[in-house]
Amino acid sequence: MTAHGLVAPGTARRTPPPRGRRRPAPSRTATRARTRLVGALAVVALLCGVGVLGGYGVGRAADSVRAMLPGADPGLPADKAAPPDPIDLTGPATACRADAVDVGLAVTSPTVVLGLAQVFDVSVRNTGRVPCLIDGAEASRSVTVTDSSGKERVWSSSDCADGETMLLLGPEDVAAHDVRWLTERSAPGCEGEQAALEPGTYRATAALADVPGAESDPVTFTVVAREPGPEPSTAPSATGGGASASPSPTESANGADAEESAGRESAESSGDGKAGAGQNDAAKRDEDAAKGDSGDSKKSRDVAPAGEDASDDA
Repeated sequence: MTAHGLVAPGTARRTPPPRGRRRPAPSRTATRARTRLVGALAVVALLCGVGVLGGYGVGRAADSVRAMLPGADPGLPADKAAPPDPIDLTGPATACRADAVDVGLAVTSPTVVLGLAQVFDVSVRNTGRVPCLIDGAEASRSVTVTDSSGKERVWSSSDCADGETMLLLGPEDVAAHDVRWLTERSAPGCEGEQAALEPGTYRATAALADVPGAESDPVTFTVVAREPGPEPSTAPSATGGGASASPSPTESANGADAEESAGRESAESSGDGKAGAGQNDAAKRDEDAAKGDSGDSKKSRDVAPAGEDASDDA
């Protein structure tokens, strides 16, 4: 081969030995990213260890590392809510709010007979995070009965009640009590007699007067009429053919006295008859005894002359 790269005739061309493929050298950007990643992992491991030992937890350490990574946004999202206000459990208890209590109502029977009692189960639960106060008296924690449409007011447990009984409810505490309704009407202030209640469908709700807006869901039930009792029997008697009537208590007492008097008289007459019969038997026995004595004496008289005759013959 000449200096110009030509191969002379008769000479073989030498092939250069194969060389290994070289990898391209890493760029400075990749090297920096790898270095940051390794450093971040080392920092994460270090912070996790310190957080666990110090009681801060892994979450806070991860947040710190995430803030150190490239492209991290340290700002808060727009929809993140502010933390709630701290709760002061040492201060005085206040009245419960409507959104912090749950009022429940249930009936013991979906059907009640007119004139009998319907029993309502009322419960108040504190769903808040702090203790609060409610008025547990009948005048405040009341049950109101209306017609099925809810327009006509029929009865309320607060109509004839008064007073105040404050109850302190802690978180998730429940205050429960029963209310009895005698299926009759009432009016505010416990006014005079009301019209009689008719059978039908009625609706009841429970509410707290001192907590506006705290009310239970309505409960529906039915009031039915009382069944009539059996009528007195008017069937004819077996002997007379007229209506049989039971004697009055006075007539029964007089009849019993008459029967007792008749029994005493019968017993006395029976005793007198037995006594007279006994006397007659005794008199008859005396008469028979007297006749026997008379016969003996006659026989003795008849025997005596015969003896005399015998003595005379001798």
